[in-house]
Amino acid sequence: MTTVFYPVQSDATSAVLKDRYSFDGSVLWPEETDVLLAERIVKESEKLGKTPLNRIPSKFEHRNAEAITAIPQYQFPAWKTLDSLINFFDIKGGALWIAPAVWEFAWPFHKLCRKHALFAAYGDINNLPVSAEIIRQAKISCLVTHYTTFLLLKEDLKINKAEDVLKLVVLVRDVHDDISETKPYTIGNAQTFFEMQLFPSHTIAFQSLNIAGSSNLFHLSEEYLWRLEEDATYITGMHTDVLPVFNYKLSVVLTQIESGSKLPVFAFKHG
Repeated sequence: MTTVFYPVQSDATSAVLKDRYSFDGSVLWPEETDVLLAERIVKESEKLGKTPLNRIPSKFEHRNAEAITAIPQYQFPAWKTLDSLINFFDIKGGALWIAPAVWEFAWPFHKLCRKHALFAAYGDINNLPVSAEIIRQAKISCLVTHYTTFLLLKEDLKINKAEDVLKLVVLVRDVHDDISETKPYTIGNAQTFFEMQLFPSHTIAFQSLNIAGSSNLFHLSEEYLWRLEEDATYITGMHTDVLPVFNYKLSVVLTQIESGSKLPVFAFKHG
C-alpha cells in the first residue's frame, strides 16, 4: 500500500483529516460509497446550517435512475486546471462547452469565461453540426467537452472546414471509463488535454504539456489524499469543502512512471 501525501506535509494532512473525518489513524479507513457520501454531505450541511445549491449525478452516463445517486453540493467547484490552461495558451475570443445540463458545469465554465473576457457558448450534444458551425463562424478558440462527444464532433468540424479554428481542446474523462489510447484525440493544430473527473465538474487528475493528449497519463490533484493498492485506488478530500469524499474507491490501479519532475506522472489502468 502506498499513501501519497501530495504536495502538503503529512502532519498537516493528518490534522486536516482528523478535523474533517475524526480519523484517529489507528484503524484502516472504512470504504465510502456514493450513497454514504451523499448522506454525509447532507448531515454536514445541516450541521453547518447550509442549504445544498444543487445536486450532481454520481455517474456521467447511466441507463436507469436506480444506477445513480444525487450528490449534494453546497459550494460550486473552482475549475483551476481549465483556468491555468486558458491563461497559458492566452485564449481569446470564445469558448464552447458541450455537455448535458445535468452535469452542472455551466457555473464554473461561465465564471472562467468572464474572468478571461471570453464569450461563453453552449452546444447541444444532440445537434453537433450546429456546434461545429458555431466554432467556425464565431471563431471559437477553446472547446471543452466529453471525450466521446469530441470523437463525434470531429467529423462535423471536417465537413464545416473548421478543423484549424480551435487552439485548445479540454476533454473530460470519467475515472470509471476504460478508454483506448489508439483513438485520435486531436484536431487541426489544437493542443488537447484530458481531465480525469470523479463526478461531473470535480477534477481529480490533470495533464501538463509534456503528457498532454495521452488518455491514461495524469498528474494527481493536490486536493485529495491518494491511497494506492494493488487492485484499487482510494481517495480522500483534504482541502476542499466542495466534495468531501472519504476513502472513496476507484476501480483503477495507478503506477508512478515519472518521479523526477515537480509533478509526478501516474498511469491509470483499469482492473
